[in-house]
Amino acid sequence: ALVLLTVTAAGACWWLAPLPFVSAATFGLFFSQLRGIAEHAALGASEERRNVRSHAPRWLERVFLYDLNFNYHAEHHRHPQYPSCRLPAVHRELYAAREPLARSMFSTIASVPSA
Repeated sequence: ALVLLTVTAAGACWWLAPLPFVSAATFGLFFSQLRGIAEHAALGASEERRNVRSHAPRWLERVFLYDLNFNYHAEHHRHPQYPSCRLPAVHRELYAAREPLARSMFSTIASVPSA
């Protein structure tokens, strides 16, 4: 209610009421697409099919790109039966020794070759 009062100047500009919702949807979809690119894009000579990677947890990326431990995306695909709160433990127990986490989602996005 406070956001709507602020955006509409206490109702003087009532037509601006949808603005916070449209902005949230737009940015939400944009960051969702970025996350999908970081998790699945082919890098270098790798094939695009079945390409999935996990990323090291970073606070800034947690705010914008993932929540609920979805930076452990490869583990999510391999073990969908586990709740997201268990994905870090699944990685440590089964994959940490042979499949290190990628540095960060933002660095992965920056290194994706353009088409």
